[in-house]
Amino acid sequence: MAVMVEITQSTATADADLADALAHDVSAHINELYPKAEKERANEPIFQAQLTRYACGGLVIGTACHHQGADVHRRPRMITGISSSRASSSSHSYGVLPMDRIKNLAVHFPDEFVADLKARVGTRCSTFQCLRSHAGEKITAARDLAPDDFTQVRVAVNCRGRPTPPVPRDFFGNMVLWAFPRMQVRDLLSSSYPVVVSAIRDAVALVDDEYIQSFIDFGGAERGVIEDGGEELASTAATPGTMFCPDLDSWLGFRFHDLDFGCGPPCAFLPPDLPIEGIMIFVPSCDAKGGVDLFMALDDEHVQAFKQICYSMD
Repeated sequence: MAVMVEITQSTATADADLADALAHDVSAHINELYPKAEKERANEPIFQAQLTRYACGGLVIGTACHHQGADVHRRPRMITGISSSRASSSSHSYGVLPMDRIKNLAVHFPDEFVADLKARVGTRCSTFQCLRSHAGEKITAARDLAPDDFTQVRVAVNCRGRPTPPVPRDFFGNMVLWAFPRMQVRDLLSSSYPVVVSAIRDAVALVDDEYIQSFIDFGGAERGVIEDGGEELASTAATPGTMFCPDLDSWLGFRFHDLDFGCGPPCAFLPPDLPIEGIMIFVPSCDAKGGVDLFMALDDEHVQAFKQICYSMD
């Protein structure tokens, strides 16, 4: 199998410092820091990287990776491995919406806010579990859905440790399946945090050894169908403009600060603009006081309502 890798390099303007860029509205120019794929061949490159050097000497590395090459849990290890090779090398080379209605925004949750959320849950829970319960409730309220409607959260589940025997943590490839916690809107908005966290945990627990094996078996059967001249499965990947309800991902456990290309660990790690409404990504904050940043894409009609209630714990 041929693997296509593209590396492009660009240079920032001479009077731009990285600290200034991070201190201001990063989202206004974030897409300039990521590699651009030509639409007619967007699915060809497995991995792309763009290097942007700032006048102060700071370096921004923007990457794009096809999910057939690596899932979101393997990708950080892959990038870390690339940076590690530098240290060992002897080389010294240095619903569909119109796109204009999808607004990207960032919300900062300080450590104190996260601690208060965990205290309200009452039982032991991870930072991601309490924040995804909170964010899922607030985005549902901002969308002003009917009480009788059902809403669900699509949660990416890293399956490496779930089969029997478990898959090695360093397995290269895609080992993510989705869990779909589902509640009626009136129940979600009226339930306590422990109830919502429990509903998410129960849905994730269903992605067990038997469930994972069924996907593996189905994949093997599908390959046989294709070899016999049958049709391939249709892709379920979302197209730009799609509306999720919502789709939550956590980058909180990724070891991005293990990266070192010779100038120290990164001072920030930021996703690009998200073209699919409802995608929400939790990232360790680059703020000196810590906390968590939530990057999300939301229908412009719901942005103001979400901003007004995103810090409310009522």
